[in-house]
Amino acid sequence: MKRMTAAKWIGLILLLLALLAGALLLHPFIRFSLDLRLERFDDAQAVYRSHIADAPGLKAKAWESLDGYAHRTLSAYYERTLPFDEALSTLNALFAIEPEQTTVSNCMRDLTAMETARNDLAQADAFTARQDYAQAIPLYRQALIAEDGAQSRLSQAEFAFKASQIDEAVKAMAEERFEDAEALLTEATALLGPDEEIEAALADVYTLARSKAESDREREARRLMDAGDVKGAFEYVAACRIAEPDDYPLSYLEQSLRHEYEENVCASALALQANGDPEAACEQLQQGLLLVDSQRMSDLLRQIRASIPYLLGKMAAEQDVSSDGRLFRDETLEDNQGNRYEHSLAAAMGTVSINLSGRFALFTGTVAFPAGESSDVYRSSATLQILGDGRLLAEFKHMDASSLPIPFSIGVEGIQKIALVWTCEGANGQRDWGRFATVFDGRFLPPTP
Repeated sequence: MKRMTAAKWIGLILLLLALLAGALLLHPFIRFSLDLRLERFDDAQAVYRSHIADAPGLKAKAWESLDGYAHRTLSAYYERTLPFDEALSTLNALFAIEPEQTTVSNCMRDLTAMETARNDLAQADAFTARQDYAQAIPLYRQALIAEDGAQSRLSQAEFAFKASQIDEAVKAMAEERFEDAEALLTEATALLGPDEEIEAALADVYTLARSKAESDREREARRLMDAGDVKGAFEYVAACRIAEPDDYPLSYLEQSLRHEYEENVCASALALQANGDPEAACEQLQQGLLLVDSQRMSDLLRQIRASIPYLLGKMAAEQDVSSDGRLFRDETLEDNQGNRYEHSLAAAMGTVSINLSGRFALFTGTVAFPAGESSDVYRSSATLQILGDGRLLAEFKHMDASSLPIPFSIGVEGIQKIALVWTCEGANGQRDWGRFATVFDGRFLPPTP
């Protein structure tokens, strides 16, 4: 037998290797793996569906290959060696081979999430460059997975945003734009969450706003007082109290204004009394009591009234024979408006005469409908005429429950006799309700020396 030459041996070995390679290439998994490596995804899909999908052993090995390829693709994208579009295209191709393979789906999800985060990070950096931290911060939070530096940039943006909002709020407070300051700090809290510095700034806003409101209220109340509109000032403060019933400065302001008003009225009344005009002093105190419930003014009013002699109800009175005969002395000391008086006089009907003997200069008092009475169609009203020596000096017509008190001051100098004539109007034939026109606090003043 002839010996084979070296060349023939080499040729034989190469032939065997070729036959072996061909045999291997005919194996479905090897063909599938080679197609994946060469990125011939359509060929790999064809081999998978025709020879592997129905072979459990081969299918498991093919899934492992898909797992590895998907993770390598995602890693290359993470390392920025593979662009997003190419990575997504590769994963889509792998997914098309076996849609039930969850690893590929997960890698596609992670790839999309990372691309979104990187885009958010880029936008956040752009907003930060424009110092628009309110836009940047949410994007940084969405981009934390993009890279390690995102957390640091987020912290810097949050710090800068908080400082900016607080600075703007401080400027707004300095300009007394408290609603703007509150809005800035509220916006910061909404974006950053609870923060001690922001809460402290908000507390400053509320304190300054309250102080400004208190100052404005006091300024307005005192403006009204200075303009002589005392009632308007008290009503203004009362309305503020209704809106804020627990506000202590408002309560203090109300008390201060009332005390100051009480002081002024009492001082003025005492000056009038010292100047010989106690009636004017009493009138001023009465007017004051309509606005302020003051024990001091009430006491002073009683004191001044008590010092005035010749009260109508205390003087001797004569009734005409035609009169009803009933006199009402001090039976009612309050009128239908809630005003209180020291004394009163009225007759059921007819005429009451009082001898003056020319000793007095003025006859003063108030004609009013008394509290506790009521008028109707049967007793509709009463009229009081005041005559001096037979001459009509004053007339108070048709006093009924709707009538307001009518103060009067009548000159009676030289008059010898005053006559008070009560007549009654209505359907009731008795006509004995002259008290509808009661004279409260009637008094006679002597001439000034």
